[in-house]
Amino acid sequence: MEDRRKHNRIPFKVSLVVDSLFKQNNTKIENLDAEITVYDISPRGVGFYSKADLPIDFYFDAEISFDENRHFLTVLRIVRKTDIEDGYNYGCEFVGLADNLALIINEYAEVQKQ
Repeated sequence: MEDRRKHNRIPFKVSLVVDSLFKQNNTKIENLDAEITVYDISPRGVGFYSKADLPIDFYFDAEISFDENRHFLTVLRIVRKTDIEDGYNYGCEFVGLADNLALIINEYAEVQKQ
């Protein structure tokens, strides 16, 4: 199968809690406390696992931290959901990620290769 990804995915382990989801039409889902485990990251988005059943095309705020000096706040949109044995596998894309933040992700990828 041909890999059509624009960016390589980098293994990245971090646990986050999603408190609320929102849509552009002002629909909100609050008080979720959904634990997620991010397993990879690219300049385009992140992949994560969760036991929570989260809806596609909703957005959430996240803080991505590589170390004390490299971290950023971002908005992610859930674009894909697949059932797995113990929950769900999700794919999210960054919304409005600035070029300099994409550079941070690429720098992190270079460090991980070494």
